[in-house]
Amino acid sequence: MIRFFVQTLLKLLFRMEIEGSIQPTQKLLILANHQSFLDGLLLGAFLPVKPTWLVHKQVLQHWHFRFFLRFLPHLAIDSKSPLSIKA
Repeated sequence: MIRFFVQTLLKLLFRMEIEGSIQPTQKLLILANHQSFLDGLLLGAFLPVKPTWLVHKQVLQHWHFRFFLRFLPHLAIDSKSPLSIKA
């Protein structure tokens, strides 16, 4: 219900159009060269699969991002640590 509401709102606000399709497989990697946090919202609303988000540890220092991310599967990474991506 919430997903339908968010999709409808985003379609009205940003004139979203979906072209093509993604066949969900067991392992799927989608990379977005995003410029804003709105890109994550758009991808999460319109992807046919439930994504796991990679979030930089500095983002988690802000309470409002922590609040919203507790509802989403995510992994916190530190770009200064080359071993953090192994998680």
